[in-house]
Amino acid sequence: MPTSTAGARTWLTEAACDLDAFRDLVDQRTDPADIPSAERVEQNVPLYDSDRLRALTAIPEGRREVQGELVRALLDGPGIVVLKGAFADAGVVDRATEAFTALIEEERASGTARGGHFAKPGTNDRVSEDWLHRVVAATAEGYPFPTNLDLDPPVDGLAPPSQADTLWQAVTEGRTPRRLREELQAGAERRQS
Repeated sequence: MPTSTAGARTWLTEAACDLDAFRDLVDQRTDPADIPSAERVEQNVPLYDSDRLRALTAIPEGRREVQGELVRALLDGPGIVVLKGAFADAGVVDRATEAFTALIEEERASGTARGGHFAKPGTNDRVSEDWLHRVVAATAEGYPFPTNLDLDPPVDGLAPPSQADTLWQAVTEGRTPRRLREELQAGAERRQS
């Protein structure tokens, strides 16, 4: 997508608002035939059983079909999907929550708590950037998020960058979401080959 088109979709102006186009958009109905991998549709939102998705994506053809379906649902469909049981090990979510909670509590205790956006400190907590690296590491700790060396073996004795490494570099170097997606996709393709 050309940058000018992406920019036009990102920054809205009053002149660009079209109430009829908005009505058309929110009146769309999700057709279950367009999302065959979904378990069901509720209020136009496709609900997926992640165990079923994992089974479908166990082979390259199934993975491609599911990825395409999710992209279509997000870009051309309702723009939202629900993944029931997205993490086979829900502990990774608990560890990330614990890491964020600990960081927020530490910032509050030190008097450096900040509010999010226009909120005053303590009402909508945000973690300062210097803590982000710790959160990325804590999320990956003990979970196969960083890399799977069986599928992504070291080359010339060097381990490939993990997803956590790629994410951290993207955040600290201010990479675009598109570049981050490309790098994560390249890593995923490398692990699939």
